[in-house]
Amino acid sequence: MVVLGQNTAAAVAQVRPEVRPPGRLSVVDGEAPRGAVNAKNILRLLKHQGHRCAPSGRELTPKTAALDHIVPITRGGRHRIENIQALHKQVNRAKGTMTNAEFIGLCRDVAARGRRGTA
Repeated sequence: MVVLGQNTAAAVAQVRPEVRPPGRLSVVDGEAPRGAVNAKNILRLLKHQGHRCAPSGRELTPKTAALDHIVPITRGGRHRIENIQALHKQVNRAKGTMTNAEFIGLCRDVAARGRRGTA
């Protein structure tokens, strides 16, 4: 599946390069989970991310955590744990339906403008 000139697997690999190739379904503690989006895999994902927001590094708690599709469903992403990341709710709200690359680009633009100051 092609998303903005690259396939979904390539987009996921940019964000989660540790994701293993298809075919290995068993998960060892600390490895990225694979397969369905279910409670067990979500807990594994949180552990894999160190209970931190994927792009910001903010600490995640049950009150602040949100799940996000790395490649949004509306952009061709799949509803699989390999395409899911845990984000801080505020980060998730800001990211909306952007891809990670688009969101990070936006954040860079905002930070650069902040360093220059606004008039």
